[in-house]
Amino acid sequence: MAQANFTTAITDGGAGAGEFKINGVSISFNQTADSVQNVIDRINNSGAGVIASYDTVNDRFVLSSKSTGDMGVALEDVTGNFLAATGLTTGTLERGKDLLYSIDDGGQLSSKSNTITEDSSGLAGLSINVFDEGTTQVTVASDSTTIKKAITDFLGEYNNLQKLIDKNVASTTDAKGKVTAGLLAQDNDASEIASSLRSMVVQHITTALGVNSLDDLGIKSNGDDDTLELDDESKLDAALANNLTGVTNLFTDATSGLATRLAAYIEKTTGDDGTLVAHQKTLADQMTDIDDQVAQMERIVQDQKDSMTAKFIAMETAQAQINQQLQYLQKNLGSTTTSK
Repeated sequence: MAQANFTTAITDGGAGAGEFKINGVSISFNQTADSVQNVIDRINNSGAGVIASYDTVNDRFVLSSKSTGDMGVALEDVTGNFLAATGLTTGTLERGKDLLYSIDDGGQLSSKSNTITEDSSGLAGLSINVFDEGTTQVTVASDSTTIKKAITDFLGEYNNLQKLIDKNVASTTDAKGKVTAGLLAQDNDASEIASSLRSMVVQHITTALGVNSLDDLGIKSNGDDDTLELDDESKLDAALANNLTGVTNLFTDATSGLATRLAAYIEKTTGDDGTLVAHQKTLADQMTDIDDQVAQMERIVQDQKDSMTAKFIAMETAQAQINQQLQYLQKNLGSTTTSK
């Protein structure tokens, strides 16, 4: 950059540590080591939210915001004069335009993009793409099909969990009468979780909205285990069509909502300080202790084996020496004669 033919020479303060900021994001440069393209690439790869380029037709540098709408670009030379030398700080800032609209002849609203969302309109779940200026009629209604699927999916996942717990705590008997206990048959925590979940989902809450339990939605416990079933689908359809607020409150009330209580219970059991995490740590510690005991017993057995092996070898050696002495005595005593 030191050799670039700018009207104003680019400097980095003389120490090779040039710096400028775009939208508060710091960009460094070295007037000797960096080319202009290096710095442009550095800007484009940063989190400044802009795209830098050189306009060869008009011989100028251009910054374009990556965000749509009426957004400005904050520029600041910190060390050196890159922004001033390239004309970016003295150039004309052309701001984008917001999407301006109104709903039901109400006050003017705006959106930074061509999509009207609940963030700008205040209408929950709304998302409308705007392609042209004009007036149009949009009917906003609850999507009962999606909500119903979410509820039935919840039932399916809940039942899968209860079946998984039941499978692991139950005992089975084969054709020969052999009883096999489940992996968690002696673990009280598993049974406690199944019982607690069932208590929460069948619990009644008192509200003025007419939906106080899953039973009001046609959902009942099947009576044989801890699972749930949609016993009367017409009750669920009627509640979704006529009392969506009551259905929503049943699940999401900040104090007594089913989803709220389930989320709190799951956090209590599986969170970082949950009871299952603590139980898992206890089991892991017990396994470590058993492994240590097994290792200690193996060392004792090995020591005893080494000792018995050494004793056996010593006995074999002693026996061999006795046999040698016996052979020596037999040989010498057997060759002795008596004279008269």
